[in-house]
Amino acid sequence: MADIKGIDIGSAIEIGTQLLMQALEDVKFDLMPSMSLDEINRVYVKPIDNIILTEEDKSGETFIGGEFIISYVDDKNYTCAHRLFFQGKGSKIEEVAAKSKPFSSAYLSEEAQAELKKLKEIKYEIDEPTPEV
Repeated sequence: MADIKGIDIGSAIEIGTQLLMQALEDVKFDLMPSMSLDEINRVYVKPIDNIILTEEDKSGETFIGGEFIISYVDDKNYTCAHRLFFQGKGSKIEEVAAKSKPFSSAYLSEEAQAELKKLKEIKYEIDEPTPEV
């Protein structure tokens, strides 16, 4: 079985999922009904920045890009996910990704629900974390 940095793929996926789930727990109380898709993206910036900084510190690799994805599941649910890409001293690129359990679409504004239903998926580029002042 393949491995990532000496960890088998199953364990690496589990660790990534746990990190996303912790981030989701940290922000779930910040979610308010009738949010736009952009507002949901903004809620996740800080938790994803923390994942990036933790991964860079732990692995010594450098964050090179990523995306935050809001996906339509059905009329009552949507999910959030992230894909983060890191590069070490070599040219090999590592991906850290995780996806949430479905969230109730009641958190979304009617406009956001309609847009997500139409497009099925909205992607936001993840920028390099900025140091807090």
